[in-house]
Amino acid sequence: MIAEKKCEICGKAFLPIRKTQKYRSQECQHAASLARKREKYGTTFLSLPESERTYQCLVCGKPFIAKQPQQKYCSKRCANRSNCATPRELRIRSKLRYKSHIEEINASARAQGKSYGQLQAEKRLAVLHASMSGGQDGQV
Repeated sequence: MIAEKKCEICGKAFLPIRKTQKYRSQECQHAASLARKREKYGTTFLSLPESERTYQCLVCGKPFIAKQPQQKYCSKRCANRSNCATPRELRIRSKLRYKSHIEEINASARAQGKSYGQLQAEKRLAVLHASMSGGQDGQV
């Protein structure tokens, strides 16, 4: 028969089921586990007061209480918005840059009385002839 023991966390008496049982309940066992982790690793981010864990969302600007120290956004929606904004802006910029480049070449071709394709073909042929002749003809 096992004698009555005293819980190491709450100090209340209990009848253990096993000889090695130290805690009265699962709550006490969990509290002991957290205490060991705090002792080993120091304080956790979630144990900090809410005032220290309050950040401002980078997308919508609303204040929120962070669950992790590296959290930047208040919700998945804002995180997805931030991830989608940059590539979209880059695609728009690159299309505009490419479009203006084509328009410049097309204007140059029209000034010479040629089409865009004819001008590009001539440029490529000139580069090909220059590389075949060893670059002595004069490079374009």
